[in-house]
Amino acid sequence: NSNSTYHIESVYAVNILNNDKIEFSVSGSFAKSGDIITISVDEIEEGIIINKLYYVTKSMEEIKIDSDKFEMPKDDVYIGISYSYIEYVVTFISDGVIIKEGKYHYGDVIETIQAPKKANDGDYSYEFVGWDKEVTEVKGDVVYTAIFETRPLTRPVIEEKVSIIKIIKIAGIVFLSGCFIGVCIIITMKKIKNIKKRGK
Repeated sequence: NSNSTYHIESVYAVNILNNDKIEFSVSGSFAKSGDIITISVDEIEEGIIINKLYYVTKSMEEIKIDSDKFEMPKDDVYIGISYSYIEYVVTFISDGVIIKEGKYHYGDVIETIQAPKKANDGDYSYEFVGWDKEVTEVKGDVVYTAIFETRPLTRPVIEEKVSIIKIIKIAGIVFLSGCFIGVCIIITMKKIKNIKKRGK
């Protein structure tokens, strides 16, 4: 019909710059100028934090965002996202003292740590038997505390034997000394009697 009127509207593309850490989607892949486009984050890999969502046109003009929505301009739009890795603190404690502390990312393998030692206190000895929980891949902030097995200290048997021998030796010396003194007294008494007899 020669009297028909045709109205052509331009449609623009909404391009998502996805990455391997965060997946997000929009309410439409194509839109007319003035349409409201909504964006939603579908999945975020563990240990990742979103820094910023950015929206630009093909001519690199930044688009004004209202919450998670924007008005489609007269140009193609590119939506991207910047992110960073969360740093988790892993702490090892022995006898109330931090012996190692470090920052890790999600999924990192914790470096092997040398078995801690605890000094004897005069009554007990202490032997390291492990940590209070299993050391696994990093999944968040965590504190590992050393566990020690307590064992009473015992004096060597040889020391007891030596002490007994010393006591026996001392007792023997005292006994022999007493005998010697007794013999001396007896001899002296006999001499005194002999002298008295001669005087008569």
